Amino acid sequence: MSPASADRALRLFVNLMAIVLCALLGSACTIRSNGDDDDTTGDDDDSGDDDDTTGDDDDTTGDDDTTGDDDDTTGDDDDTTGDDDDTTGDDDDATEPPPPFVLAGLWENFWTEYAITETSWLQSDPNGTFRYEITQLDTAAGSLVAHNHANNPTDPGLWSRIEWTNFGSQLMYYCLVLGDAAAEADALAAGPADPTDEWGGCNAAAWEYLDPSTTAFAASGVYLDENGTDVQITSSDWIETSSAGVSAYAMRIYGITQPYAVMQNDPANASYPSLYSRFDITWSGGDLWVCHTVQDGATQAVSELATEADPASPSASGCAGGPWRNLTP
Repeated sequence: MSPASADRALRLFVNLMAIVLCALLGSACTIRSNGDDDDTTGDDDDSGDDDDTTGDDDDTTGDDDTTGDDDDTTGDDDDTTGDDDDTTGDDDDATEPPPPFVLAGLWENFWTEYAITETSWLQSDPNGTFRYEITQLDTAAGSLVAHNHANNPTDPGLWSRIEWTNFGSQLMYYCLVLGDAAAEADALAAGPADPTDEWGGCNAAAWEYLDPSTTAFAASGVYLDENGTDVQITSSDWIETSSAGVSAYAMRIYGITQPYAVMQNDPANASYPSLYSRFDITWSGGDLWVCHTVQDGATQAVSELATEADPASPSASGCAGGPWRNLTP
């Protein structure tokens, strides 16, 4: 007989003798279970061994529980924070956000000006104003696909693909890879240009460079107002398109440091054709606000010398007794 078996037999004998003694004495006896296989303290089933709920293989603290080990939800391989399987800060978490659109802003290139946002590309040069509505933008790859505006001087209503790079310099360069695709998918599949060849990598020609603009009208861009009116602003014109029709204004003078513009109303405008307008502009909370301060000026000088709108609280007042008009890119 092994020592463990002998010990178990001895314990059983002692318990039996205790039961017999209690019966002979005719008194109630309590048989304690501490220190054996079936009690709750100090053995296999109690609070310090393999089967209890504290400090062993099946408890909630120490190895296979829910805190501090491989199977819990905090601080180890299977939890949701700080390791390979979680959603924050490791190999398996959410993808990094794309890089910013570095072409967003006002640019110039000799006689050409650009006002670019994540949704539109506005380009004004001696040949006219070209507008592209961006439908696909991949800032990581440096490319975009855009729908040519119906009023563009060339290739109206078609599709374009544009790519950009910087050739390791501070200047930005772009390439119109394709400007007359019949469909969006055709523009998307075009190219790519060669970003390693500055002088011949854009359809066998040089890439166009972009300088940050110091002369463009600060409000240049494409916007919508609260009524859904489409507003296109460049350093040469201001065109508004709504359900009521089109109103156009030709730029005559604008302020680089003073936010205003004086324009001549188009002869075809429904209101005050061929007269002069003054627009004041301001920014508040990142939003662009405009006030059509003068609509029927007899001359350019009269409109330019008119009292400017009050920009103190454009959302509430300051424009002909009422709020300014908010324009959203």
